[in-house]
Amino acid sequence: LELTASLPADQAVTAVPDLAKLLADDQENLRVAAAAVLERLGPQGGPAAKALGDALTADMQPAGVVAQVVAALVALGPAAKPAAPALLKFL
Repeated sequence: LELTASLPADQAVTAVPDLAKLLADDQENLRVAAAAVLERLGPQGGPAAKALGDALTADMQPAGVVAQVVAALVALGPAAKPAAPALLKFL
């Protein structure tokens, strides 16, 4: 993840499918880190929008994960639309 975070966004975007998978990892720090990279990618992270929504509504998600996932969704802008149903459930 550190390597992905240091890449230019146009190169890091190739990691979006793997970052989406990490949003469901058992380790909180990996979920937060994956969401942080997706936030940095902004709209280019759009293919991970559904996974971000799923992470938001996962049972007993720690506040740090929720905050980072929300930040990533905001950064996606309109590309976050696939996460809208999960976001509505969360609210």
